[in-house]
Amino acid sequence: MANSLSNHPDNQTANPMPTINPIPTNSTAETEPQAFELAELILDNNQPWKVHNCKLLKRECSHQGTLPFIYHYDKLADHLKHEHPLKGQLLANFNATDSITNPKFVKITGAIVIYHEPLQLAVRLHWSNTSKSADEIYCDTDAEAIKLSMENWLFIGRIDTLYKQNKPKLLVYDDEWQDFSNNGVGATSDTKNAENVATESTTDNKTAHGQYMLANSDGYQPMPHNFSVSLIAQLHDNQYVQESLDDKLDSKLDNKLENNNKLAWIDKVIKERVL
Repeated sequence: MANSLSNHPDNQTANPMPTINPIPTNSTAETEPQAFELAELILDNNQPWKVHNCKLLKRECSHQGTLPFIYHYDKLADHLKHEHPLKGQLLANFNATDSITNPKFVKITGAIVIYHEPLQLAVRLHWSNTSKSADEIYCDTDAEAIKLSMENWLFIGRIDTLYKQNKPKLLVYDDEWQDFSNNGVGATSDTKNAENVATESTTDNKTAHGQYMLANSDGYQPMPHNFSVSLIAQLHDNQYVQESLDDKLDSKLDNKLENNNKLAWIDKVIKERVL
């Protein structure tokens, strides 16, 4: 029997932002940075980020369904595959299904809104236990399956932003983006007409990349898909603090992984919401 919560529409409006006061002006304002890269801002633990809400959109743990024998065989350790090569009777079972050792199929999705009060900025990110249709977990209980499936959750899909100021500029870069502004050929519908998408040459290698600037708004604005993908990749790729070689050789390194996680504050809230 599946354990599930009903899906919320992906475009459902989140809870209203808490009341936030304008940034006070002072004599140092002119020395403040004029632009921030959004990924670096989110990954900076010195920034006053807070979680506004975390919604669970779907939680399913199903025992139904069967998997082909070859799937179970592929899960074996290499030395067992060597001892029991796929031939003879094993090969005859290649397309057979096994209803005894089937895993639990887990799919969990949700959305989290984080906000930065001084910048009057809110970012809504979607997350899931897996990018697949479901995660296959071998264990005894549903609770254990759900817990194991959330160990490596990830951000997915759309990103929405709400930015109530004009300064500083908040930017997202996409090194894979190409400018088709001359004829519009190849540009996606959500980027080719966006006024806040531009190209910029980097100072180190002079290669052009896409640049998306968050627009001032009183409501959530969807980020163009390719820039959402780029931002998610940057968050995942830079989530953990880079350790020196000495630290990597430290036998206690495993105990420090949580402390090295720049998104530990998000990780904690999401897992508490699910479990």
